Amino acid sequence: GGSVALAVTATGGAPAGVRGRLARRIEAAVGAPGAVEAVVPGGVFLDQRRVAALSLSGDDVVRGLRSARAGGAPLFADAFSGIAVSFNRYC
Repeated sequence: GGSVALAVTATGGAPAGVRGRLARRIEAAVGAPGAVEAVVPGGVFLDQRRVAALSLSGDDVVRGLRSARAGGAPLFADAFSGIAVSFNRYC
């Protein structure tokens, strides 16, 4: 019902209640209930098996995250899918 400000430092994180509400809001925006594995200061991690089981593409997830709102304002400044790169083949 009001405004909230969070300050997250390298030694802490958001309170569990805030993480839970954020996770539920993200899952609703993406259309993937139960898919958020973790909400951390550096990003949101989704259960890729759950996302695949729901036949959601990376673009579907990004569109959902970009459409998420809190109090009429965008929940995220931007959203993009992560890319995992393994260098063990080359190193």
